[in-house]
Amino acid sequence: MDLYPYVIYIKISSQFNKIKDYLNLNEEQFIYIKQFDQNIQINYSNLIDKTILLNKSYQTILSKLKFIIKDIQNKSMWINQFYFSIQE
Repeated sequence: MDLYPYVIYIKISSQFNKIKDYLNLNEEQFIYIKQFDQNIQINYSNLIDKTILLNKSYQTILSKLKFIIKDIQNKSMWINQFYFSIQE
């Protein structure tokens, strides 16, 4: 089996306040996670292939991940030739 780079980002949803209580996060942890999420979106969104919203249903997230993995396995993938060209 060949491995190809494929980035799946699990993003904080707008309902993250509810998840904050569910995960027992304090305010400092909550602020850190929100800032980190914004940083990822600003700096790395061009590298993300799929985004899944974090919600309270972990079963939903798992099923979405399984669907994406099956989809990836059935698609032909490509890698930009730039990665193989010799840089001088």
